[in-house]
Amino acid sequence: MKRNALAVVLIMLVLATLACNLSGPSAETSPTPGGEAAGAVTPTPTLTPAPDVSTQGGCTLNGAFVADVTVPDNTEFPPSTPFRKTWRLRNTGTCTWEAGTQLVFVSGDPMGGPASVPVGVVAPGATVDVSVDLVAPPTPGTYKGNWQLQAPDGTLFGSVVYVQIVVPEPPTPSPAPTEAPTAEPTEAPTEEPTEEPTLEIPPIIFTPVIPVPPITFVADIEAHYMWSTNCGGTWVTLFSVKNTGTLNLESANIRLHDLTSGVTSPAIPTNVFDLAQAPCAWPSSPSERLEPDVTGYIIVQANLASGHEFEAIVRACTEDDLGGTCVEATTEGFGAP
Repeated sequence: MKRNALAVVLIMLVLATLACNLSGPSAETSPTPGGEAAGAVTPTPTLTPAPDVSTQGGCTLNGAFVADVTVPDNTEFPPSTPFRKTWRLRNTGTCTWEAGTQLVFVSGDPMGGPASVPVGVVAPGATVDVSVDLVAPPTPGTYKGNWQLQAPDGTLFGSVVYVQIVVPEPPTPSPAPTEAPTAEPTEAPTEEPTEEPTLEIPPIIFTPVIPVPPITFVADIEAHYMWSTNCGGTWVTLFSVKNTGTLNLESANIRLHDLTSGVTSPAIPTNVFDLAQAPCAWPSSPSERLEPDVTGYIIVQANLASGHEFEAIVRACTEDDLGGTCVEATTEGFGAP
């Protein structure tokens, strides 16, 4: 009986030892470095709109970018190629953008452009297309120029808009292939072939089709003050308007802005571009159309406030009754007689 009890104890000790060896160490979970789960999405930063600029009149100046009408970001141009960049901007303030408002170059690469371009009068909530003529730099690289709105008193406001282009590297010429020498073939004796009729096929000549670049039509004008004079008791002021675009201009109006008092007259419609400019000599058959690269003249009969400084805002359109595509230009300042 003692031997049997001892055998049972030995068997139980062996089973316990095997059970301890079979049970392995517990697995530990390593934390993700930084305490973040793999594949976390980084939030995209939100663009902050430009702050409002308060004026003495109690309203605010502001503007926002709407769209690139021409030349999207990173458009490629060959070296020294002229191009026109056009932005669409919106008046997001409560002030009307007055005559004399400009889009000015503020930083970056000027790309041969002017220091500023006129914007014109824009009501709150309205949009306007503003263009600037530039030239791609002569050396390869990426170029960016920044522009911003500026009020007539020199105050900068609104979002900074930019133009970014790429002048690509010139292509690397491929080396000419070298011809390996060929062994002179040995002539094997050939049997005289029996003459059979042959079919001659004339050669086919392929003429490459050269693509024709698209023609861009543009509406644009320049306006200038000419003179003021007394014609039979009525003061008459003459303004020149040159069609610098590629489209005919069919209608126009003009507004006189008193720079001294800040008052702008209602629009004076005129479908007539007079082609004569002699004082008090009205043309017998005025033209109702201003063709490209032609200068016409708008005659305004108005008694201007003596001693005040004025400027004129001319709006011209490609269709009758101020329809179609319209552009504006502001003359230089002039004094009332």
